[in-house]
Amino acid sequence: MPRIAILLFLAAVLASCTPGDGSTSTSEPGSTPTSTIGATTTITEPSITTTEPARELTVITTGPKRLGLLPSGRHLDAGLDQFLGRAYDDFVGGLVFSRSGADHGVWHLEAGRQEPSLLVDGAGVDRFALLDVADPPSRPPMALVLTDDRLLLAPTTGGAPEELRIVDLAAAGSGSRFGTASLGGDLLLVAWIDGEGCALVDLFTLDGSLSTGGLFRTCEGTEPVLSDEGDLIATLERGASARMVFRAPEDGREIARWQVDATDGWIHASDGVVTFPSPRGVGVVGVNGTVEELPEVGVLLGASVSRSQPEVSDLATLGGLTALATCSTADDAPLAAQDGLTEPASDARNAIGGAMAACDLSLLGSLLAPEALADGDPSLEWWDAEAKGFPLLLTVRGVLELPFAVRDDGDRVVFVWPWIAEGSPDGDWDALTTVFNEEDIERWRSGGEPYDRLVLEITEDGEWVGAGAGG
Repeated sequence: MPRIAILLFLAAVLASCTPGDGSTSTSEPGSTPTSTIGATTTITEPSITTTEPARELTVITTGPKRLGLLPSGRHLDAGLDQFLGRAYDDFVGGLVFSRSGADHGVWHLEAGRQEPSLLVDGAGVDRFALLDVADPPSRPPMALVLTDDRLLLAPTTGGAPEELRIVDLAAAGSGSRFGTASLGGDLLLVAWIDGEGCALVDLFTLDGSLSTGGLFRTCEGTEPVLSDEGDLIATLERGASARMVFRAPEDGREIARWQVDATDGWIHASDGVVTFPSPRGVGVVGVNGTVEELPEVGVLLGASVSRSQPEVSDLATLGGLTALATCSTADDAPLAAQDGLTEPASDARNAIGGAMAACDLSLLGSLLAPEALADGDPSLEWWDAEAKGFPLLLTVRGVLELPFAVRDDGDRVVFVWPWIAEGSPDGDWDALTTVFNEEDIERWRSGGEPYDRLVLEITEDGEWVGAGAGG
């Protein structure tokens, strides 16, 4: 079927849809933009050239210390000791990613190599972030990087980055406080935040010239992104419910909106679909309303569609940890089920047990929520101890097998192992003998000293938020 026929059919389908009591709804394709700012370019007959959702997607995920590939579930790191930000493919089988900590910067890992190269150094920069990676028709693949008051267009093939000053873009466009930016085709999308906290969207050419100003305005607490091809703008709007909204880049006209089950995190649009973190892993929604869930473990910061299959072996050379050949919990049976846990909490507990049975300290560390890392990463201590022959993972597993307490923090319920960590004198004291010696147990039973050993905490939503000492 010719492309124009497909597009006319898609428009007819969208026009015939009305909001119902299901999980999806659409807006009228012919509706006017929501922007209150006059656009500098008027297009009376916009042509939407969105692609159909890919049949088989490869999705790159980032967690606090892990890169992953879905749907295979392969994790590309070996226990990184630094936080990661965003990650994208470089369109030729490699990866571009950012990390914070001692080596604050953007790195490029070429296909077939284990040693990444520094693409942009963020040392001494207060505001620093990798915002996007795209393959413009007129230029080599490039990364879009925020450095304080500048946007850098850094070619992944090497060469000096091109600088675009945010203040100059603001003067040319709708202007206000910089929010975010993304690349697509030969265009740069910039979202400004006005005094009411709403996003105003402009499009620029890659040399910083204004292409379309005042494209639209949205006040739903979202960060608009331009698809890699430049044929869609997607926003994940969060209000009473979460909606993925698709707009035409020509005039900001809304094409469709679909209700999604989403959490916080950065999103990416490419090949007619948008990926975003969801409570169960990664959500994938197409402009035609198709929704798919790709299960993933651990805390997710975001996900990106990979246009090429990354061909990298591992990321151990990033300064992380080498995999353990064996450990004290190797090949252990799954944890025994415990009544009283929510399904997400039970799933998180089982994932922790599975990572220990596989001696996968990389995966184990990635399951920890950022809240659990405020005082350092306990998984690094566990790795160091196990590498030296001390069976600390046996203690972690043993504590998770003990009876738990339930703590109501007001805004959430937290399950706490072992129950004694919450200070209650009533519980199965005999169960503690499977992990602790009689002398310590007697100290706690007598009330002379509070429990001061390992405490594990998982929220009702399945976040592993505590893995430190009690007391």
